[in-house]
Amino acid sequence: MASRCTKAWSEAGAQTHFHTKHLHGRQYDEIAKQDPELLPRLDLLKAEDAAIEQLRDQLNQTVIRVAKHAPSFEPDEEKAQKFTKTLIDDGLAFVIRVRKQSVAVQTWYIEAFNRDGGSVD
Repeated sequence: MASRCTKAWSEAGAQTHFHTKHLHGRQYDEIAKQDPELLPRLDLLKAEDAAIEQLRDQLNQTVIRVAKHAPSFEPDEEKAQKFTKTLIDDGLAFVIRVRKQSVAVQTWYIEAFNRDGGSVD
């Protein structure tokens, strides 16, 4: 069980890292090229990516801690709840934040191509 959890987290964490470090970077470059007025928005998106990376590292520590204690959970379910509640709460908060960021990046990416940059009458 613990090894499956750490393996699943390792894969999910790697995907999140790839998105925040590589895919978002390419999208940010394209946004800046298409609409330089969005540069302040890009700063906010990049700051959120950095915060997500920090949370990913923190969640990684939680997963490692839970996996370390997992063998002793079987006879005492109350002990398991202490560790798993934190993991579940932190994991859900992380997923929500990652999804919210993904939607924000896609929204501003599309906006960069669709904004009217023409002159005002």
